[in-house]
Amino acid sequence: MRIHLLLAATAGLFLTGAPPAVLETRASTAPYCGAAIVEISICLDWWMKRAEHDSLVAKARGGDRDAAATLAEFHMMAGEDRISHGWAVLAAERGHCPSIGGLLSRAEDRRDHAARRKWNQRFRWNKCDRSGARLAK
Repeated sequence: MRIHLLLAATAGLFLTGAPPAVLETRASTAPYCGAAIVEISICLDWWMKRAEHDSLVAKARGGDRDAAATLAEFHMMAGEDRISHGWAVLAAERGHCPSIGGLLSRAEDRRDHAARRKWNQRFRWNKCDRSGARLAK
């Protein structure tokens, strides 16, 4: 279960009639960033803290394919498809089987034959199975 923090300027929300900020947990929702109230930007329902995000970015840039896949999932949930695709490609290039499978199915859905051949070849090279795991050696 992911923890979502509802961050807000209580005074600003109180003036608009909205309830004050509370800490709650939810299964998964995409983050929503609202307008600035009293010069404070409000971002609701983030399941990842900024420090954790920055740590994952550093790990992904350093070669961690699982961190890149986590960032791809986070940005996909946030509705940032281009950023998500970039992290998924990075994870797949490093041999992350679920990312390879996702990019392969996306290429098949879009009928992009060149991308389908590329990811199908990577799928075989990395010995991935259809569930997204690596086959035993």
